[in-house]
Amino acid sequence: MTKIRPPIPGYVKPPLEVIDGIPVFSAHDRYVENYKKIASDHLSAMQPGSDNPFIENELWIRLDQSTRDLINKYVADGACILDVGVGLGRVLGPLDRLQRYGVDISHDYLQKARQNNIEVAFSRIEDMPYEDGFFDAVVTCDVLEHVIDLHACTTQILRVLKPGGHLIVRVPYKEDLKVYLQEGLPYEFIHLRNFDEHSIRLYFQKIHECKVFGNCYSCSFLARRNKTSI
Repeated sequence: MTKIRPPIPGYVKPPLEVIDGIPVFSAHDRYVENYKKIASDHLSAMQPGSDNPFIENELWIRLDQSTRDLINKYVADGACILDVGVGLGRVLGPLDRLQRYGVDISHDYLQKARQNNIEVAFSRIEDMPYEDGFFDAVVTCDVLEHVIDLHACTTQILRVLKPGGHLIVRVPYKEDLKVYLQEGLPYEFIHLRNFDEHSIRLYFQKIHECKVFGNCYSCSFLARRNKTSI
C-alpha cells in the first residue's frame, strides 16, 4: 500500500491511496464492505467447475453480447469508454479497438478487469474521479438498481460523458423486489429499485435532458447526452 499525492492524468483529484497499482478514490463504509462480500462470494463460486451463483451463465453471456452489440454500433474505433461497475471486465474485455476504463468498489473485481487491459480505479460512482467530458461513451450494466442515491450517481456518470456522447444502461426489467426484504439474506444491500421502459426513459429524458434512442428487452437501454455543456 502506497500513499501518493500528485494527481494522475485524466483524474480531477489525487487518489486517497494506491493498492496494488489501483488508485483508490473512495473510503470503505457499510456499502463498500457489502459489495466486497458480494464480489468475494461471486469469485469464490466462479472457480473452475462452478457456475455463477447470481445469474445463469447462458443469460450472462447473452446480456454481455447484447451490450457489446450496442457499443459496436454506436461507439467509434479509438473512442474512450468507461464501464461503471466494470466487474470482471467481461463487457469491454474483447473490445480492444477502444480506450477502456472501468470503476468498481471491489479490488477483487478490479484486479480481474485489469487483466483485460482495462484502466481501472476503485471508486463509488458518487466519487467519480475523472475530468468533465472525459469519455466518448459510458456503459453501466446491472448497477443502477444497486445504488443508494440514483440522482447523484447518474449526475456523475453524465458529468464525465462528452456532450453528444453515448450512455448505454442495462438494468433488470420490472423486477419483483419483495425477495430482497426476506430475513436471512447474506447481504445488506442488493437491489434497491426497479425500472421499466417508461420510468427510465422519463428519468434520463426529462430530468437529465438526454436524447433517448430506444430500449430493448434482454438487451440494453441507449441514450445520448444531449446537453451542449456539462
